[in-house]
Amino acid sequence: MIDVDALARPIIDLVDTVGTGAPSASGPDVGIRIATDALEIAYQLGSAALSELASSQSSSTALTAAVTKTEQTQTSTRNLADRGTDIAGVVRLARGSGARVACDNTWATPLLQRPLTLGADLVMHSTTKYLGGHGDLTGGAIVARAGDDDPVFERVRLAQTSGGAVPSPFDCWLTLRGLKTLELRMERHALNATAIADALVRHPLVRAVYFPGHADHPGHQIAQRQMTGFGGMVSFELDGTVDEVVAFVSSRRFFALGESLGGVKSLLSHPARMTHASIPAETRHALGLSDTLIRLSPGCEHPNDLVADLIDGLDALAAGTHRASAVAHEV
Repeated sequence: MIDVDALARPIIDLVDTVGTGAPSASGPDVGIRIATDALEIAYQLGSAALSELASSQSSSTALTAAVTKTEQTQTSTRNLADRGTDIAGVVRLARGSGARVACDNTWATPLLQRPLTLGADLVMHSTTKYLGGHGDLTGGAIVARAGDDDPVFERVRLAQTSGGAVPSPFDCWLTLRGLKTLELRMERHALNATAIADALVRHPLVRAVYFPGHADHPGHQIAQRQMTGFGGMVSFELDGTVDEVVAFVSSRRFFALGESLGGVKSLLSHPARMTHASIPAETRHALGLSDTLIRLSPGCEHPNDLVADLIDGLDALAAGTHRASAVAHEV
């Protein structure tokens, strides 16, 4: 069983000491320490708490929070072909254990999925991604079902005010600017993702395509049930070597190499050497994260340009492989 109280105790103690003048609660790194501890708790709960709750209708542990991840979550290291998260189902399990449900809705956005309507208590967004939409701000938001007097949100508010975790006025303006075009941008993101996924699945150098809009994706039915669209993210495994992946992601015309996502500019990344490089290879493999996985965040360019850019790169790899094989055969 997971002792959530034990996991959360260090950050709660640190927040409680802020403003007391204690040496441990002073200095410019206090906010960073609070944020780091919170992320560590979210990571541990995100990978384990859901399976624990699902294994028993009534958990005997004194859970005070439950963290779930929506389909295609930014921080998840789980297999991209998993079945996603049935938010309403998790809420039913959590209610029986007296737990709260917090959902990271960054990839889906409020336009495609509304966890509060499905029963979640807290919803988190990285405003850096789709909500801002232009790759020019860093920020986040927490939306609560209850009011400011709710005990859980009171702790969020305390961490915010005591640690200084608030955006600048200009970042708020950039977020509001992005929200004005969110619907238009998400329509194009989704259109581009679908076109790319449909093209990749037909290419011989692509071993697997991960896109919940495809009927054979394990999370397709869940996404259909709780979302109004399938989002703008696509991942695929190259049937090749890591060096070929590096060559591919480093030489695209319309896709820039970068770890972020959700902007008007298309991005791609190589998780094994970028976002997940700090995770041991054996752990990545056990979680189903291939070393030849490529993550795509299609922007708002024309779908024909994006598809052609990817297919041209794959065709170039195929041609190079054929030439190498021919030379080896001749020798």
